[in-house]
Amino acid sequence: MTITGLVDTFILAGIRKPTGWDFVANALLHYVMPMAIVAYWVLFVSKGTLTIGRLGSMRVFPLVYAVYSVIRGPMANDWYPYPFLDVAQHGSGTVLVNCIAVTGEFVVVAAIYFGPDRVLGGMRLRRG
Repeated sequence: MTITGLVDTFILAGIRKPTGWDFVANALLHYVMPMAIVAYWVLFVSKGTLTIGRLGSMRVFPLVYAVYSVIRGPMANDWYPYPFLDVAQHGSGTVLVNCIAVTGEFVVVAAIYFGPDRVLGGMRLRRG
């Protein structure tokens, strides 16, 4: 969800301007939910459990999602959840680079969570 918020803020916000209920749905999905999930993680998820080995598995979701979106796009009247996945518009090489970049961002953002996970995990271990 952190990536969802970042992609919308830095890439998509300048491309589209939702109005009405689309604006509400967009704000909930791309701004409220990323913050709510981080708050949930801070408050309720056990800390000190992230390992470097889990970084590899964190690459699976963005890759599967990208492949699914690229395959489904032409079958859904050329609709893509993100414009940077549109092969017809950008070409397969550019879309591949975009997918690799977003996957890299997933790994970087996941790695950023390691510090707070360790600090908060250590705090809980000392108290308990």
